Amino acid sequence: VSLRLALASDQDPDHAGIAGVLDDISERRRHEQELRHAKDLAEEANRSKGEFLAMMSHEIRTPMNGVIGMSSLLLDTPLESEQREFAETIQNSANILLKIINDILDVSRIEAGKLPIEHYPFRTESLISEVVNLITPIAEQKHLPLYTEIPNHLPPMLEGDPDRIKQVLLNLLNNAIKFTETGSITLSIEINHIDAQIAHLTFNIIDTGIGLSEEQQRRIFQPFTQADSSTTRRYGGTGLGLSISRELAHRMGGDIRLQSVSGQGSTFTLDLPLTLTDTPQQTLPSVSENPPVR
Repeated sequence: VSLRLALASDQDPDHAGIAGVLDDISERRRHEQELRHAKDLAEEANRSKGEFLAMMSHEIRTPMNGVIGMSSLLLDTPLESEQREFAETIQNSANILLKIINDILDVSRIEAGKLPIEHYPFRTESLISEVVNLITPIAEQKHLPLYTEIPNHLPPMLEGDPDRIKQVLLNLLNNAIKFTETGSITLSIEINHIDAQIAHLTFNIIDTGIGLSEEQQRRIFQPFTQADSSTTRRYGGTGLGLSISRELAHRMGGDIRLQSVSGQGSTFTLDLPLTLTDTPQQTLPSVSENPPVR
């Protein structure tokens, strides 16, 4: 029961009383218990799903790496043109599947609250160079020039998670290349401001691709979502990359914004706060020397 009491007075200073109301809340308590039980079951199911996805993704990655490795070795042997084409198809398909598996693994870690974010010093120039070196061959395959705009006063050393920053930038650049047939891709970096040893950087990924309508922009960061079904059929992909990228940006204290006009291209903006460091440059490893975090 629920008991409510209030002072009752008839304005006689020599007499006063208390008025009480008793409510039977048995039914309400039963509903609350059922809701708590349902919530516990849902959370347990979500944890089980996340653990299953993480386990299966990890198990699938092992044979997929074997397929990729063996196809690479096969391509290093003398092959006829048709055989080489088959081997390259195997390798490309395996790489695409491995990317999907890695995305699913990240999604399961995000849902389980176990996505790691590191914090250690790195060379700013090394990170940018690695991103550009990895993405340039992909742009060249579509004959798209890749431009970079980097300020001269960019801090040479910063602290953060360079592997996750690189993952987000590669996701955004890959996305820009995938949806651009003609024109160019631009990666520009700006320093918004520096305060209390924190450098607030902005990375802009600008493309001249198909662009997005306002309705599509509202949905584009949702998991398993692309602009529309025809886009999915034409360009492929799971729609996980942008969702994961925004979640990573949030966990690093930043955000991702989008400006786009349908038919005229898009600009994805990554805002990140990164710590300035006075660690001697000669003691810092390059980004590629850091252990992988997947």
